[in-house]
Order: sequence, then C-alpha cells, then structure tokens
Amino acid sequence: MKRLIFLFIGIVLFLLINTARLHAQITQSELNQVELMKQFKGTWKAEIGKDSIIIWECESFGDALEFTIKSEISGIKTIDGKSLIGYDRKNDRLIEAVILKNSPIITLCPSWFNTTNSFEQIMLEDISNPE
Repeated sequence: MKRLIFLFIGIVLFLLINTARLHAQITQSELNQVELMKQFKGTWKAEIGKDSIIIWECESFGDALEFTIKSEISGIKTIDGKSLIGYDRKNDRLIEAVILKNSPIITLCPSWFNTTNSFEQIMLEDISNPE
C-alpha cells in the first residue's frame, strides 16, 4: 500500500513539474523578443566601481540595435567597442556580436527575454556549459 501511495505521489509530482516546464516554454515563446529588445534604446550609464563607469549608447539599426560601448576608469578610456544585436527567427533568440576597437576578435552572445523584465545572455563559447 505504501508503494502505491509513493508511486501515486511520484506520478503527480512528475506531471506537475512537466506541466510547469511546458507552461514556461509556452510563455517564453509568446514573448516578442524584437519588441522587448527595443527597451535597450537610449543611453545607459552605470558606475561599476570607484571612479569607474560604463556607458552604452543604443540606437536602432533597421530592425536591429547598434550599441556603442565605452568604459572609463579615473577618466581614462579602458573599453571602446561596438555591438549589433538582432533577432534569429530560427532559434527565437537575439544574437549580439561584440567587437572591441583594440581587438580583431568578435564575440557572439545568444540572448533572450524570459519575461518582459528578465533578460539572459551568454557567450556562444559557453553555450554547452552556461553556468
């Protein structure tokens, strides 16, 4: 009898967890990634430490966005770069390509909105181990 009760509880938990996952997948796919991406337009400035700031200037580039990225420490420019972010319809993801002025290396970053106010981004090289 105990086995039957545990089996029943296990099945109920399995169904609840899978229903929650399915709901999360449906909710995520219902988000309009392109429209949500437009929230980034404008100029963003953040203090990242004593005498250290980072500035993102973002404007439309067709249906994509173009960022100018700068950071300064004690008034000295430490990062100067550009990025483009656009929508990949096949994967329902945003893809950002980042390049810094002093490096020929380009970094690709898949990203997406989980909710209207929650955004995730990882580097493509870390896609198999996003933690």
